[in-house]
Order: sequence, then structure tokens, then C-alpha cells
Amino acid sequence: MKNHKRIKECFGDFENIKLTINQNMNEYTFYQDHKGTIWQRSHFSVNAESLNKAKQIIAANNLSSNFVGDLDNGQTIVFHKSEYLYDTLSSMAPDDNKGHATIIVLDSNHETICMNGHDPQVDRSVRKELRVFAWPYKLLPRNASDEEILKAWENGPIPAPEDEREMSEVEIYTPDEFSERINDDKYAFGNYYVRFIIITL
Repeated sequence: MKNHKRIKECFGDFENIKLTINQNMNEYTFYQDHKGTIWQRSHFSVNAESLNKAKQIIAANNLSSNFVGDLDNGQTIVFHKSEYLYDTLSSMAPDDNKGHATIIVLDSNHETICMNGHDPQVDRSVRKELRVFAWPYKLLPRNASDEEILKAWENGPIPAPEDEREMSEVEIYTPDEFSERINDDKYAFGNYYVRFIIITL
């Protein structure tokens, strides 16, 4: 009930909202951030004597997407790539986020207008961090603007230009994640363009 009251205070009573278009009015842009949960799938291979032995190796090791190791007797575990399972994306309530907001509305200057819970940060606009964006060379040209890259990233996966059965998208990494991918596989971004962009979180 508290969450419902907070949402009404923030966004008003949706049933009574009426939008009026007036040519004399100015247009102001805002954006709304949602926090949710999603499953990530990591693909890896195991070099073993048999399928059962491979399963035993997996069960015996505390695997994570960071694990790339040579085990005894030529046994090897290598993580190749990961992907987000977008059909598992689900919203999150403030109660599931320690009372912190999971929906926040901001203006074009990144100043908070309203939210459906507590905000642990006093000023969200100062949260600027460096991110690495990588995209298939057939998705966007090398000289694409930062705005075009960010827009394509926000839009998510689209059918690949060369094969509509495959999905193509702009990927995002922290510098550490990007370095890790390069160190693990020097060909990881062989057919990709890469751009470092400072973004507001």
C-alpha cells in the first residue's frame, strides 16, 4: 500500500490524467530509469575424456564467467561468450531493493524529478563513468557519433544486416571487463568497432 501511495504521489492518479496538446506550449524532455533483474547465459567448453567426466569437472569447480583454466591431465575449461536472456527481464519493486527506488524520473540535466522509493545518492548527475562500447562493423560505421552509438545500445538487439536470423547489438563493458575479454581472447573483437564513452549512470 505504501508503494502504491508513493507511485501516486510521484506520477499522479493515472485514471484521471488527461493530456492536452496546445501549439503554444513548449516541449520538455525527460527520461525514466527502471531497475529490474535479468538472467545472463555464459557459453563455455570443457576438454575431457567423456561427457560424464566433463560434468564431474564442472561440478567439482566453482565456475564463473571469469574462470578460464587448465586443469590436470589436459582438461581445460574455457568461457567463450555471454548473452543476456532478454525474455527473462522482469521489474523490481522497492521492497526487493532494500527500499531504494526502482523507477526514477529525471530531466534532461539528469536531475531527479520523482521516484518510487528512497534514493541512496544525493546527486545522480555526478555519477559519470567510463564505459567501452563495441559493435559489429556492419551494424554502425566506425565514425558513428556517440549519440548514435548510445541510441543503438538503448534500442537493444536487432536482426543482423547480413542474416536476420541472428541478432546484432551494441555491447557495453567496464574497462576492466573489456580488458579481461581481450586478455582471454585476442580475437574477441576482431569484427567490431570500439569506442570509449563517458556516460551518466
